[in-house]
Amino acid sequence: PSVCKSLTYDKTRNCTRHRIYTAGVNYKPFVWYSLPTYNKSAGIEVKLMKTLMEHLNADPWIKVGSSHLGEVYWEGNGGHMRDLSGSFNYDFLMNSLYVDPSYRGTYTYPLVSTRIIAVTKRREDMTSLERIFAFVPPHIIIILVLTGQLTYFALEYFFEDETPDFISIHQ
Repeated sequence: PSVCKSLTYDKTRNCTRHRIYTAGVNYKPFVWYSLPTYNKSAGIEVKLMKTLMEHLNADPWIKVGSSHLGEVYWEGNGGHMRDLSGSFNYDFLMNSLYVDPSYRGTYTYPLVSTRIIAVTKRREDMTSLERIFAFVPPHIIIILVLTGQLTYFALEYFFEDETPDFISIHQ
C-alpha cells in the first residue's frame, strides 16, 4: 500500500505482503489489518497502524507496546497511559484477523492471542458529515458539488419555459 512509502521503520519486511482494508461512511473509521501468517507472531507494525489511524481520523483507545506484544495500554481522554487489566466497553474492535464494526460488548484482553491492535471511539460521537469527510477525498466532494450545480444550471437553461414544478421534478 502507498501508506508504507512514508514510514521510517525498518523496511526489511516486505510491506507489499500486508493488506489494509478500510470501510464505509456508515461507521467510525476502522481497519482490517491482515499480516502474512508467518509474521503474526513476529510483531505488529505499530508505526504503520498509528499512521493509518491518523490518516483515517480514527482515535485509537488501545495501544500495543512496540517492543513486546503483551504490553497493552489504555489511552484515556487525558492521554494518560496505564496498563489494561480490567474489562472495558468498545464499539469497534480491530484485530489482525477480522474486524466486526457492529459488535458491541465487554472485552478483556487478550481475546485472540496478542493480535488486538486498537479500539476506536463510539460511532455515535461522529456525525454523518464527519464520516463523509473522513473517507471521501476533498477533490471527490468538489467534483460532486460541481456536477450537481452544472446539472441544475443545465436543467434551468433547457427548461426555462417550463413551470418551476417541472424543474424541481427533474432535479
